[in-house]
Amino acid sequence: MTKKCLEGMIKGMKSTLIKTSAAMLSLGILSNVNVTDTAYASSKDDQLFHYPEGKIVNVAHRGASGHAPEHTMFSYELGEKLNGDYIEIDLQMTADDTLIAMHDETVDRTTDGSGSVEGMTLEEIKQLDAGAWFNAENPDKARDEYVGIEVPTLEEVFQNFGTDAYYYIETKSPDINPGMEEELLRLIDEYDVGNEVIIQSFSSDSLELIHSKDSSIPLVQLLGQPELGEGTHEELEEIKEYAIGVGPSFNNINGSYVQTVREYGLHIHPYTVNNKDDMRTAIEWGVTGLFTDFPDRFHEVITEFQSASYIKELVERFDEEGLFEDDEVVHALNMHLTAVNHYENQEEADKVVQHMGGFHDLLDHQRDNELISDNAYDSLKASADNLIQKWG
Repeated sequence: MTKKCLEGMIKGMKSTLIKTSAAMLSLGILSNVNVTDTAYASSKDDQLFHYPEGKIVNVAHRGASGHAPEHTMFSYELGEKLNGDYIEIDLQMTADDTLIAMHDETVDRTTDGSGSVEGMTLEEIKQLDAGAWFNAENPDKARDEYVGIEVPTLEEVFQNFGTDAYYYIETKSPDINPGMEEELLRLIDEYDVGNEVIIQSFSSDSLELIHSKDSSIPLVQLLGQPELGEGTHEELEEIKEYAIGVGPSFNNINGSYVQTVREYGLHIHPYTVNNKDDMRTAIEWGVTGLFTDFPDRFHEVITEFQSASYIKELVERFDEEGLFEDDEVVHALNMHLTAVNHYENQEEADKVVQHMGGFHDLLDHQRDNELISDNAYDSLKASADNLIQKWG
């Protein structure tokens, strides 16, 4: 889902409108997940993170790199078109201190050249072909336009997408690229994209340096081999001091680890998950997002989990926590959700959309009368909109 889609309004049918109070809500994803184990972000994290607590974020890994040459404008644009919430950008620094989008420390794998990025000038790197290799390795996805495309600079990416996209940026090899963090922050400030950026790194030193210079930017600690068992708590305590989340290798975690991360109020975005069964497993564990080369594939999996029954579990939980003004509020919301659940079982799509429209109108009423927080409204609206999208 692109930023523009997230900001769009889906208007439903008019129905009885009553009051609700402000609540911290999440996107409806799964009816059999223990809700109390999956909604733990602090208010500080809510302010830093770009999406309502509970939304499963879809990170287009190196762009939609399963469909187009990684770290090119083509892959980034395709990542947005295929419902990626973020375009992920790995950074390397050239000999003349320019930040470019490239995963490896050398240009060998993804261009027709050879040599280390730090040993080449931007002009030299701009002479390289960054797309022909993809055509050779993926003949079924080959396109003539990929031949001869350039390696983009971070500045060019910002110029192209501006504030209409969300960026998930990694400082790669900061130990051999001194000054990388300062240049990254300079560009973020120049292009006014501070509200659209998450920065990640395997280097805690790099993240802590960024945090010391600008604590408003959300940070994620990458973990190739996260500590499991007793060591988990000490590691997460340290990470929580400067980051809002962790990005572990999916192959090295389990459901227990995910739940522990959530209990610490941290987001968890494992990498790199391309198989649908693994995507389903990750959601069942309670991840708050993941990295994938196929954002279209993950979007399909997320959509599978949209259901009225999950939203109803959330409403019931918020009622128990005293987040609604009176019982009539809960009754009215549950009336819509009960009907939707029935029509989902009957596969009557028009009725599902109709009753979710009524649910949506209740939310609009609360917003218009300033009876619900912005974050709670956005969260519930995302739940309603996604269910409408599923059945509409």
